Amino acid sequence: MGKLSIFIAVLFLSVSICIAQINFDKPKEKGLLPNPYTATSPRDVVVEATIAMLKDMNIDLDTEKSKKEEGILVAKPVIFTRGTLTVSQLEHFSSCPAIESRNWSRGRHTLQMVIEPLDPSRSKISVSAKIEGERQTMTGSTWVVCESKGIWENLILESLVKRIDY
Repeated sequence: MGKLSIFIAVLFLSVSICIAQINFDKPKEKGLLPNPYTATSPRDVVVEATIAMLKDMNIDLDTEKSKKEEGILVAKPVIFTRGTLTVSQLEHFSSCPAIESRNWSRGRHTLQMVIEPLDPSRSKISVSAKIEGERQTMTGSTWVVCESKGIWENLILESLVKRIDY
């Protein structure tokens, strides 16, 4: 009987330790970064890091609208979705007008980053995204502006923060 009770005690202890390791809570979701974001790098460093990041992401700058010396970077429009997933992708990244909810064929975004110096060692980074859906009609197609949910902006900020802080 002594060995059986020790076995049961060890078994009970093992099971309780295993159960204690199981986490039934939903994983914590990260919130969006503050936009504008305060970076601990000078404006020139942030501007160069932003240009390099956009180049790595195959996003071209609009040289006519961008003013690098002033910290204003405007990207050319990028098609981010087309085909069967267009509706779900547009709904994920933006709130589109309900009246325009059918016949989406493509989605695009245009990014604008404004980097302002706060002092010699800190900068304020603002990111905005203009999200549009292309709507097909009997007479052709038109781009409809949708209200951004801030997800694109956050993705850009997260990528940029990783570049300048690490």
